[in-house]
Amino acid sequence: MRIFFLILAVIALASGLILLIFISPGEARKANRIGSLKEADLATFQALAPGQDVVVTGVLTGNAELDYGLVAYHRYRWRISTDSDDKEVGGWRPDMLMAPALTISMPGGQVTTTAMDLPSLGGKYHAYEAGSGGRMVSGKPEGSTRWTGFKNGDMVTVVGKKDTSGQITPEILWAGSLQDIIKSFGLDAEAHRSFGWCLTVPALLILLAVLWPYTQVLLRRKS
Repeated sequence: MRIFFLILAVIALASGLILLIFISPGEARKANRIGSLKEADLATFQALAPGQDVVVTGVLTGNAELDYGLVAYHRYRWRISTDSDDKEVGGWRPDMLMAPALTISMPGGQVTTTAMDLPSLGGKYHAYEAGSGGRMVSGKPEGSTRWTGFKNGDMVTVVGKKDTSGQITPEILWAGSLQDIIKSFGLDAEAHRSFGWCLTVPALLILLAVLWPYTQVLLRRKS
């Protein structure tokens, strides 16, 4: 039993330290970097050199409509897995990302984004679900599908870099304002930091409780 608690504590400690040392600071740095950028109007964007960071806010306009009228989306499937008690549980798993080139209208004209494999989509997106004929697990049929994404007419903010063709290579596509993005990353950083401490402190206490008797034995032998 002590070995089990020791392994559990080591895993929790490692996970907590990863959150505290890498993930939370990384998100905080990203929030600070994005917060240091100013939203560009059309003239400012056109004057930027290729490779420079850019933030623009506008309205999705005239883009090809895909599933459920969405123009960019994440698609998820309801997949079944087994928990530690060998009980089947369901959960949404990423299945597909559709982020084609998009046109965004802003005062004075339009800008376009390039198609991108791994931009971050977020904000106040539209969500749709479709069931399947699969067996019910955790309240949903196995194989059900969920889409979250954006439609023409949505106000979006794009964070990315201007490329050599005068388009934006997107890093983040967000339904909302620049301040919404900064706030979201800041909250994520705080949540991961808090969770990291919640893992690290109990893990250290468990390690101390498990290893203390062995430490006492070693001290007695040395004395």
